[in-house]
Amino acid sequence: MRRLALLVLLAPVLWASYPSSVTVNNAGSTGTTLDTLTSLTGAPSTAVITSAGATSGVVGITIANPGTTGNATIQTNGLVLCVFDGATTANHYVGISSGTAGDCTDAGASFPTSGQVIGRVLTTNGGAGTYIINLFPSEVRGSSGSSGTVTSASFTGGLISVGTPTTTPAFTVAGASGGIPYFASSSTWASSGALGAGFFVLGGGAGSSPTASNAALCSSGNCGFTSTGATPDALSFASSSTGGAASVAPLTGTLFHGVAANTVIALYGLDAYAAATQFAGRRADGTIGSPATIAGANESLMTFDGYGYNGSAYILAARIIHRSSQAYTGSVNGTETVFAQTKNGATGATTNWQMDNAGNLNAIGASAQVVNVPAHVSGGGTKFTTTGCSVSATTGGSTAGTITSGAASCTIVITMNGATGLTAPNGWACYAADITTPADTMKQSATSTTTCTITGTTVIGDVIVFGAIGY
Repeated sequence: MRRLALLVLLAPVLWASYPSSVTVNNAGSTGTTLDTLTSLTGAPSTAVITSAGATSGVVGITIANPGTTGNATIQTNGLVLCVFDGATTANHYVGISSGTAGDCTDAGASFPTSGQVIGRVLTTNGGAGTYIINLFPSEVRGSSGSSGTVTSASFTGGLISVGTPTTTPAFTVAGASGGIPYFASSSTWASSGALGAGFFVLGGGAGSSPTASNAALCSSGNCGFTSTGATPDALSFASSSTGGAASVAPLTGTLFHGVAANTVIALYGLDAYAAATQFAGRRADGTIGSPATIAGANESLMTFDGYGYNGSAYILAARIIHRSSQAYTGSVNGTETVFAQTKNGATGATTNWQMDNAGNLNAIGASAQVVNVPAHVSGGGTKFTTTGCSVSATTGGSTAGTITSGAASCTIVITMNGATGLTAPNGWACYAADITTPADTMKQSATSTTTCTITGTTVIGDVIVFGAIGY
């Protein structure tokens, strides 16, 4: 008759149910009731109504012979009636009532995340009553999917293993100390070798291990680029339209290399706010581990070069060098700047100009050209030298200055730039005047490529001013 009632309740939907049941002695004190959740208790086990608020232990629903004597028939799965503590919605999951012993309860449309899941209710009802459910086999537990114990796992390559489950995590990943895992193939895990502290990691490509690049190293918030060899590796940047920086070989010794796209200016920009932008070059003699002071003159401190392509190679065409002009100590650090250019019709830059440590601009070298206007330099020591007239108190620069006469009538030979010498292509045009006694006359009487000669009448102690222009 109960099976017939179930078929009537389910019409017109056709269901087929093949339930299983067990027979268990009723517990003598509490026992069971019809159409309620049933658990087991004692030893040997006896059937008892499930306690309100239980989270597990339901073996089924008592469908015959309830009570405290005899044997209860307990259905363990399939279509069966259950007493509900409240309203139901068809297809909702069924749980254990928290308020009434043995009752089912509507547990909602989503699979419960905790407690035993009894089954699913098949009809919608407005209040408490006895309704048909599809009973799940016993001990189906709700889960959030966030906990559990891994008992076995298998990964090709042997990188990951699972030990015997305990109260402590048993899931371990094995590999080289200091290494990183990677896929050696689409299904094989492997471990790289140990990677250096602070090094950048470079991909190895398909099937190959990542590596640590000692060309890039970070420490204490700073990143630097280095090399294991005597020739440094260049850090290269290139526009995507160039085919990559590697397509343009940098100069030997390059640390930083940039390549712009065709017809685009290669610009390195610096922005600063409430402060200046700056390029700085530093030099010490010795080694990185043991720097030494600048040993003497002509040691380049910083160089700016311009190279041009001649059809087969890039050649040095122009250069500006900041260099030492003496050995350095804690109190003396003389410097000078020299300029090199390539003349039309020539190959290779040659040094032509020098801004010396006193601030004088000097033309130097075998093919040097003189300044086309007088170079009056007020600072520094006297650069010209004189003979004749017993002169004293010489003051000035390379090609102009004042002298004090030591004779009444005399001839003075002035050598441009003194002992260093300053050579004009053809000679020097000089002017001279006695500024103490303007009526006295001093004028040029001879010239050479390095000197000019002035002759005239003066007074002992008079100050004579002169200037010279190379031609």
